[in-house]
Amino acid sequence: MPDVITQLAQRIAALEAALPELSRSSRLAHSSVDDGALTVTAEGKVRAIIGQQPDGTTALNVVNGPPPPVPQPPTATSVLGGVLVTGAGEWADSAVCPLDFSRIEVHAYRAPGHDPDTTTLVSTIESPRGGSIVVPTQVPIWVRLVARTTSGRASAASREATASPAKVVADEVLAGVVGQLQLADGAVTAAKTAIGAITAPAIADGAITTGKLAAAAVTAQTIAAGAIQAGAIAADAVAAGTIAAEAVTGREIKALSITGDKIAANSITAGQLAAGAVTATALSADAINGRTITGVTIQGATVTGGQMRTAEGGRRVEITPTDPIRSNPAAVFYSGADTELLPGLLSASVNTTGTMSVPQLTPQAPSIDKSTSWMYPSDAASLRLTSRSAAKRSDGAFYLSAAAGANELGMVNVRGIAPSDQASASFAIDVRNPVPTSTNDVRNTYVEINGKQATFSFNATSYLLDANGWRCADQGWQPISYLNGWSDLPDWRKVEVRRMPDGTAVLRGIARTPGGFTGGRIGILPDNGCRPKAAEVIPVANDNSSKCCVFLYPDGGVDISSNAGWPGNWISFGYACWLLSE
Repeated sequence: MPDVITQLAQRIAALEAALPELSRSSRLAHSSVDDGALTVTAEGKVRAIIGQQPDGTTALNVVNGPPPPVPQPPTATSVLGGVLVTGAGEWADSAVCPLDFSRIEVHAYRAPGHDPDTTTLVSTIESPRGGSIVVPTQVPIWVRLVARTTSGRASAASREATASPAKVVADEVLAGVVGQLQLADGAVTAAKTAIGAITAPAIADGAITTGKLAAAAVTAQTIAAGAIQAGAIAADAVAAGTIAAEAVTGREIKALSITGDKIAANSITAGQLAAGAVTATALSADAINGRTITGVTIQGATVTGGQMRTAEGGRRVEITPTDPIRSNPAAVFYSGADTELLPGLLSASVNTTGTMSVPQLTPQAPSIDKSTSWMYPSDAASLRLTSRSAAKRSDGAFYLSAAAGANELGMVNVRGIAPSDQASASFAIDVRNPVPTSTNDVRNTYVEINGKQATFSFNATSYLLDANGWRCADQGWQPISYLNGWSDLPDWRKVEVRRMPDGTAVLRGIARTPGGFTGGRIGILPDNGCRPKAAEVIPVANDNSSKCCVFLYPDGGVDISSNAGWPGNWISFGYACWLLSE
C-alpha cells in the first residue's frame, strides 16, 4: 500500500498535467447573461456593451472608440449641373481603414476654409473602398471628407478640393435639341438674326400687326392685286381724303353696306327715293306718332281698350290689367292646345297675409283638362326655365335673389351644362347666405351633380359621392407649418400632407434638422381634414441610425423623438399614412 507522500506526489503530478488544458479553455464556456450585459473595457474605458442596453433594447453597442484616421482629399470634377466628388477609399499618412468603419461624410460649401458641420453635409459614401456622388450646384464649391466609426466618432476633415459646374458649349448641343420651348423670352434679338433668315413661309398668319409696321412701310407697289379684302379693313379706316375721285361706283357698294349713321343730314331727298323703298322694317321706333294713324287696327296685333294681344284667338300673348285667374295685372300666354283650360301667366300682386303689404311677381303654369282620358305624368302641364347657347350645347343659369345688391346675399344660383354627347352633363345649385354670426351658420352651400359624381359643400367643407361612396373632397398636397427652426431639406421633396380618397392621410417629404434639436415640436399640420382623430406614432427614417418616430396629434401638432436625442441631420417621412376615422 502506497504511503501518504507517494499519493500526494501523484496528485500534484496529475494537477500539473491538467493545468495547461484548463488555461486554454474559454473563460465563459457554457455561460449566459440574464437581465444584464457584458461590458468590454480597454485602458480603463468602456469600449462595448453586449446585452441589455440602458434603453431596454438588446444589442452590441460600440462606444468610446478611438477617432478614425483622416481620409485622403477627394477629387472634384466638373459635370453638367453640378460637381462629381470622388473618395478613393485611401487614408492620410498611409493609415489603414479602421475595423469599426461606418461611413465617409461628404461636406460641400461655397467659400474656402469652411469647417464641416451639420449645414455642409450633402451626402455619404458607405463603402470603405470609396465611391462617387454628384453635388447639384450652379456655382463653384469646395468639398471635404470626414470619416465616421460605428461609435459615432468623427475624424478630422480632409484637405479641400474645389470645382465648378460644367458649362454647355455648342459642340455638346445636338441639332434640334434647343427648340422654341427651350428659348427664354427675348433670347432672340434682331442682332442675332441673319439677313434673309426670316422668309414669308416662316411668318405665321396674323403675326405682323399694325403696331409692328413702320410709318409708310407699306406702299401701293408692295400690295398685290386683290390682297386687301373688305374683312381686312378696320371700321372708319378709309376716309374721304384717301379715295381718288370716282374710285367708288355703285358696282363697288355692297347691298345695305351704307347705314343711316354714315349719311349726312338732308343728303337724301324725296326725289331720290324709289317707289316702295321705305317699308315698315325701315322705320325706327316712335318714327310715326299717333297723329299720323287714322285706323284702329294695326297688322300683327289688336289693341282693345287697356288690353294688348298678338292675335284674336288661338296661340297668342296678352298683356292685360286683369288676368283670367286672379284679376291681377299680368302677361298671359295661350299655347293654343285643345286641352288647355287656363293659360300660363306672369302676374303682379300684393300679399297682405302678414303684417305689411308685400309686392310679389308670380309665374304660373297653364292648366289642362284631364277629365277626358288618362295621361302619363310627362303629359302634365309644366312651367319651364331653359337657356340654350348653341346648336350642339345647352348651358343655362338662373339666379333667385331675396336681397339683390352689391353682395348678392340670400341668392340661389341654379346652373346646368348639357353637352350633345350627354357624357359630362352637370347640374348645380348654389346658395349664398348672409355672413355667419356663429360657427353653426352655413355659408356658400352648394350641390353639384356632374356625370357619375355629386359634390356637396357645407360651410367651406366639401364631400364627394360616387361609385366609391362618401368621402371628403381632396384639396391636394398641403405644406406643414414649421416651428423651432425646422425647414425643408434643399433639393429634396418638400414636406406635405394630403387627404386620400380611401379615407387616409399621407405625410411625405424630407425635413432638415436645426442645430441643437434633441426632440419635441417641429410643426403643425394644416387644418384641411388631415389631422388624426387620435394621437398617432409612426417610425421615420433618418441619417444617424438611431430609432426615430414622428408623433401626430388631433390638434395638428407634429413632434419628433429619437432614442439618441439628436435625430440626425434630416428626417424622411417617406409616405407615412394614418386612418382619419375613429
